[in-house]
Amino acid sequence: MAHICQYLTAAVERTPEKVLTVCNGRQFTANQVLSRVAAFAAAIVKNVAVQPGDVVILAMNSTDRFLESLLAVTATGAVAAPINLRWSIAEVANAINLCQATTIFVDTANQQFLQLVGHRSCSCLQHAVLLTEQPAAAATANKQHDSEQLINHHMGAPVRLQHSPNGAALICFSSGTTGQPKGVLLSHKALHWQAMAKMRVVGYNANDVYLHAAPLFHIGGLSSAVAVLMAGGMHLFMGRFTAGNTLDVIQSSKVTAFIAVPAMMADLAAAAAATDTRTRPYSSVQRILVGAGAMSREVEHKVQAVFPNSAVYTAYGMTEACSSMTFKLLFDPKHSMKPLSLLTNPAGLKDPPRSGVNVGSAPPGIEMSVLTSSGGHLLCREDEAASHIDKIGEGELLTRGPHVMMQYWRQPAETASVMLPGGWLRTGDIGAIDPQGQVWLKGRMKDVIRTGGESVHAVEVEKALVQIPAIQAAAVFGLPDERFGEQVSAVIVLNKTYSWTGILQSPPPFSRPTVPLTMSFIKRFCQEAKLSSFKVPRAIAAQYKPLPLNASGKVTKLKLKEAMVSVMQHKSAPFSAEALVSSKL
Repeated sequence: MAHICQYLTAAVERTPEKVLTVCNGRQFTANQVLSRVAAFAAAIVKNVAVQPGDVVILAMNSTDRFLESLLAVTATGAVAAPINLRWSIAEVANAINLCQATTIFVDTANQQFLQLVGHRSCSCLQHAVLLTEQPAAAATANKQHDSEQLINHHMGAPVRLQHSPNGAALICFSSGTTGQPKGVLLSHKALHWQAMAKMRVVGYNANDVYLHAAPLFHIGGLSSAVAVLMAGGMHLFMGRFTAGNTLDVIQSSKVTAFIAVPAMMADLAAAAAATDTRTRPYSSVQRILVGAGAMSREVEHKVQAVFPNSAVYTAYGMTEACSSMTFKLLFDPKHSMKPLSLLTNPAGLKDPPRSGVNVGSAPPGIEMSVLTSSGGHLLCREDEAASHIDKIGEGELLTRGPHVMMQYWRQPAETASVMLPGGWLRTGDIGAIDPQGQVWLKGRMKDVIRTGGESVHAVEVEKALVQIPAIQAAAVFGLPDERFGEQVSAVIVLNKTYSWTGILQSPPPFSRPTVPLTMSFIKRFCQEAKLSSFKVPRAIAAQYKPLPLNASGKVTKLKLKEAMVSVMQHKSAPFSAEALVSSKL
């Protein structure tokens, strides 16, 4: 049976004295990490009473201590549950109660969560382990344990790997852009297959210096960490992401690989543009994986210039699928590939779908299919679904394989709503699969705007808008409309060399002359991009700062909608303290 700690023991067997983790000036070899994990696991069983099947919350920054804690918890057969550090105390309490967690691991940067131990709002939570840099000089509080004391007192303990009763390893909380996050239960087997897929496609290997730029409480960062552990690469932790600091670390540590979301890539490209890449080369980077959406064509070109020796991949995935389901190679200098935007039809594909974003194909071991429609409506009944699942066609995208989640933790009704007979997981995304196996994403089922009896997929409109040089990013959604039910609306992020010709609630962040962007130009461009007239945005708000994102790097459209509705109802109210216009066609 697969166990993620086996990758650590394998690393010790291959290269015991190789440096495995580097963080805040300290480094540990593979052998030292294994010794610490074995001691930590033995300690939390004896001193904290952690048992197989227990749920342990991880409220920690992305450091070497996080990786050690993850491995130690799963080594005992317990289930690790990383929580989003951006959550409020109340949201964390809800997650603890959902999981019925008995123990919480907290590092010194997140000690505010210690107040939940023994609190009446979290009666299940009885113990806390404080992750420290050095053993505490004084005795810790009741039911609170010092990690370094525990490790030191049990150093030399043998490695004893246990499994949870059902093979579960993690509870990762979905980051959905609407509604409350759900606890996604993932197995060791799912993490194993996801790691295999990433190694095969992205090419992680033992020579990699992998920079943890993405948060480890998100499945993208966590699954990539497991993949690099399987490959035997070195883990480099840098703390909170900032573009300038990341570029410094990449240069000084000769980083070869990292993952990011489009907003991070745009920030890196902008920060690099402010430096002289001839004196600050970033040539060590060989592979970059980008998830949670598409980069604009402009950013793609900038990324290629900043990281000239790197292959750049994009991935389409979700927490319920243990991260990535499909991969796409944008460009690879080793094969003299020209930049290939997600927003265009890849060369060589015959009869591509008329609309949608190409997100590549599934790697071996991961299946993709579509749940086709009948009479214009997507099927929801289980007894009808099996006969309408096809490898080629258009409908709701499905996936199947060992990477699929076990269940939503303690939510059987929600689990049943997304699992179909035969092991198929409903993604909730509308898309198509062509005869070459390429997957085309058209949008969320819930991200469809109903206007005047027509259905408009937001991603299709966003795809058109970001091809305008003046627009860095776009979020499209529906706003209430008395006549049409909903009207297609958008928030656009302007490049700083452009200005918006409508009503401005605040001045742009510069004073130099700019090129005006008009509503009529956007309308004409969208029509030339073959968008039907009912798909062209009827109301647009413009801003210069990035779109609001959740922990997975996905745009939180609910916040944008609420702000835009407020502005349209009260014209004098500012919109995100940025430039705004609401204009009707």
